[in-house]
Amino acid sequence: MPSFEDLYHLKLKSLSEAVTDWTETIKKLTTLAEEADKGMLAKAKSADWAGKNAGVTKPFIEKTAKEFHDAITEATSRRNILRDVHTAFKDAKSRLQSLVDEMPAHMTISPGGVVGHTRTDSLSKDNKDALPSAAEIERYQARIDKVVREAAEADLAASRALRTLADKNPYDFADVQYDSLRAADAKRSTADANAALRLARKVDDLSSEDLIKLDRLFDMHANDKVFATRFYGQLGPEETLRFNSLLATSISLSGDAGDNKTGADIQKHLGTTLAAATQHVGKDGYLDAKWVEDLKKAGHERIVMRSDHFLQSVAMPYGYQSLGPLLKHGNFSADFLKRINHDMLKLDREDWSWPKSSDSRWRIDLNTENHYSKSLGGDPIAGLLDANSRAPEAAQDLFKNKGDLNYLLHSPEGGQRPNVLGHALESAVYGYRYDAEAPPLTAPERNSTQGHIMRNVIEAISKDASLVNKHIGDSFGHMAAAYMPEINRSIAGEGKYSIDVIFPTSGPVDRFDGNDTNRFLYALARNPDAYAAITYGQNAYAANMMEYHLSHPVFEGKPEEVIKEIAINTGHVQGVLGHSLSDSARANQAAADQATNEGFKRQADWFKSFASAGISTGFAAYTPPTATASTLGALGSAFASSAAGQLIDNLFSGREVDGRDEVIYRTGHDLSEMKSSTTTSTQWAGQAALAAHDSSIQRGSMDLTISEGVRQGWGWSNDNLDDYENRS
Repeated sequence: MPSFEDLYHLKLKSLSEAVTDWTETIKKLTTLAEEADKGMLAKAKSADWAGKNAGVTKPFIEKTAKEFHDAITEATSRRNILRDVHTAFKDAKSRLQSLVDEMPAHMTISPGGVVGHTRTDSLSKDNKDALPSAAEIERYQARIDKVVREAAEADLAASRALRTLADKNPYDFADVQYDSLRAADAKRSTADANAALRLARKVDDLSSEDLIKLDRLFDMHANDKVFATRFYGQLGPEETLRFNSLLATSISLSGDAGDNKTGADIQKHLGTTLAAATQHVGKDGYLDAKWVEDLKKAGHERIVMRSDHFLQSVAMPYGYQSLGPLLKHGNFSADFLKRINHDMLKLDREDWSWPKSSDSRWRIDLNTENHYSKSLGGDPIAGLLDANSRAPEAAQDLFKNKGDLNYLLHSPEGGQRPNVLGHALESAVYGYRYDAEAPPLTAPERNSTQGHIMRNVIEAISKDASLVNKHIGDSFGHMAAAYMPEINRSIAGEGKYSIDVIFPTSGPVDRFDGNDTNRFLYALARNPDAYAAITYGQNAYAANMMEYHLSHPVFEGKPEEVIKEIAINTGHVQGVLGHSLSDSARANQAAADQATNEGFKRQADWFKSFASAGISTGFAAYTPPTATASTLGALGSAFASSAAGQLIDNLFSGREVDGRDEVIYRTGHDLSEMKSSTTTSTQWAGQAALAAHDSSIQRGSMDLTISEGVRQGWGWSNDNLDDYENRS
């Protein structure tokens, strides 16, 4: 498919010439057809045929004359397809060039089509204030992506249509005319969906060759709503679930490696195709609401496979068990997921001991990726959670009820549920997809539901630290890092200045319970990945706040006072983490150190990706609306030249403390060293902020202020944990 660079520099001369050539060919074929009609066909019809000539020669001449007309039809279709795709490409190129030409000052675009802005270190202070905002960059990126996506869709449609013409008959011209690219693609999609339906309906007796044909049909029409809606609309929900069940169990029982691989591909396609057919339930061209309601009904019923194979005949999984594996693939709409989320959860609540089988001895997996696992059909809720991790709005709906959230948090640890539960929770509280290659330049504004979910997660973990297991701990750490503004506000003491002055926000922010937050952090510290993620997040947040306050003082009094408040909170957060690690490491200090170091290494890439857009540190939540473009650039997307960027680079690279052979934050047991690391890293942040902005603070005074603040916060962290009954 064409990329931004392909389209921007696209040379259309050859394609234009092809359209012209086919137009000329149509004219020549029309002349030949007229000559054939008036000549040999007219003579053949008027002749008095007898014998073999009447039965052989005359029909041959009539067929030959018809082929001239079929040739015109096919040539016209080819011309129309190429004409429309040429128009689409020409329009895309023009739109992209206009977008690039009209870009605001200091906005840039890479050869790969990624929109950004000029490096801040190459601009004067006045020009920095003219930098485009993250929101402007994201809006422009969306416009670029839309053009590229539409051109890619036209390219794929043309490819399918031309392939249809080539596949019609290797020896005859096609007799179906396509007036436009869209019409050609729709006809091909419908015809291929019908072919896929014929194969699906003989699932009890699919050969290896049939499986390959079916796989190719699905692959050719990935994300094609016409194909998807036709296939699922005609097959129906009940037969859809039965088809997947029989497909998965049949190839599992066959033991054929080739069939297993093809079957796994088909199951993935079934998921992506269902996602395409349900993107806009009830709207023209998609499955209707009745189809989804029938799916829910079938989800609560047993699937009778009606098979001669004994294992298939005794296995009677619920319909939702067959749906679960499909939900793991494709991008399902929030609307569709919200229609089934709580219905699937309702069945799960009735008896979570999946699978349910008429004979518990026979366990066949309906997930083609996990043959011969210990669960028939796998865990359907794992598939549901996986789908929700890619649909933030649906995930928020799934977790908004405290009872449902606590039920899922306390679900059995076995299988895949804990991992995908963490991913879905991340999606819900971030407001964007868990699996995004990079976070959006501007996170969606936090809503009350997101904060409500995060508060309930914090409360649940504060009451039951065992929820932080090895499968989900990293996700909890990511969520904590993303909510550093709220966490800092919840543990801040009653100082001279209000919390809104020291830790400002740009919108509504939930105030978490202080005791719950301390215990939440204490529990998370036991997981090396969570400890590393929170440490990265708190250090970046503290550095950003220092840089913000030095560049935009919004309080009365000495700047040292606000720096100290930030240092106190940093000492408090890191103190809670440190005491937790120290408490748990008494038995094996070497193992604790090793686990801590490995956690920092694993989380480095995650944090680099997210911090580059300022999202993991809650940038959108804590940046005041009065901040200028230069501040937004420093805090959000220009980490390489900001105080936070320098600090995080030091943490990633394992910078040693000046004068000592000691790498910060790499001990998992020594409280004194952990406190020293916190002081050092916070001083680095202060020095970087001081170097970037004019201030009356002297470097020595900055270091002393931070040292005293960290010491005070560290002491408070221990005091706050004294009455925690689960401390050990």
